[in-house]
Amino acid sequence: MTKGALGQYTPNNYLHFDAFDFHGDYQGNNAQEFTPIPDPTDTVSLPSNFPVLGNVFTLEVQVYSAAHENMAHRTIIGNDANPSKREQDRPPTITFNKVNGVNQVRYGFGVGPDSKGKRRIVESVVTDNQWYHIAFTFDGTTTKLYVDGIEVDSSDFASGLTPHPVPISLIGRKFLGKIDEVRIWNIARTQGDIQSTMSGTLVGNELGLIAYYPMDVNRGWKLIDKGPNNYHATITNTEILQRHTSPDCPKTNGTLTCPYPTIRGNSR
Repeated sequence: MTKGALGQYTPNNYLHFDAFDFHGDYQGNNAQEFTPIPDPTDTVSLPSNFPVLGNVFTLEVQVYSAAHENMAHRTIIGNDANPSKREQDRPPTITFNKVNGVNQVRYGFGVGPDSKGKRRIVESVVTDNQWYHIAFTFDGTTTKLYVDGIEVDSSDFASGLTPHPVPISLIGRKFLGKIDEVRIWNIARTQGDIQSTMSGTLVGNELGLIAYYPMDVNRGWKLIDKGPNNYHATITNTEILQRHTSPDCPKTNGTLTCPYPTIRGNSR
C-alpha cells in the first residue's frame, strides 16, 4: 500500500457550502448577460436555546473559503447580520472578506444599540482554496486572532466591553467553501491550548466547552453537538462530505510528502 492509498488516511466529515439548493437549483443571478452572482442559501442554524456568550469566550473553526470573484463577504460563524458591516446587534463573529483583491479575516462583536459593533480587520493571513484553523479569543480585555495556531492579531480595543446579548445562531451564511470542527467555549483558550487540539478531535467534556460540531449527523439529519449540552443544529441545503487526513498530513496537498488519497485496485 502506498502512502497515497486511502487506507493510510482517516475520513473526516465537513460541511460543504455551494450555490445550489437541496434540489440542485442554482441560487443567484444566472442570467446569460451577466456573470453568475451566487446568493447561497446553505447554512447551519443553531438551536433557539443556544446560550449568549459573555465577555470571556473562544470561537474555533476549520475553514476553506472557495474563490469566487462575485462573493466578497461571507460569514463563517455569527448570525444573519451583514458580513461586510459592523452591526450593533451581532454576537461574537468571524467573517471572510475580500476588498480590492486582498483577503481579510474580520472578527468582533456588537455592543448594543448605542454604538457601532467592535471589529478588527486582519489582512493577508489566509488565501482562497486552502484549509485553515482560525480561533478568536476574548478574555474581557484583549481580543486575539490565531491562524493555524499562530497569533496574527491582538488588541485591547474592546477592553471592558461585553458582547450584545444575542446568541450565535449560524454557521456559514452567504458562504462558499467548507467548514469543519466548530468549537465554542466560555473560556479564553491560550495559544498552547489551541495548538494542542487544533489538528485533532475533542473528547467533548473539556473544561469550558459549550458546543462542539465535528460535522456528524443523526438519523434526523441534525448536526450533532458532541459537547456536553446537546445543542444539535439544523442543516439547510448544506452537504456533509468527507476529507481524509493522517497524523503527519493534516492537510493533503498533492505533494510527495502529503499526497492526495488514492484507491488502487489490483493489476491484472
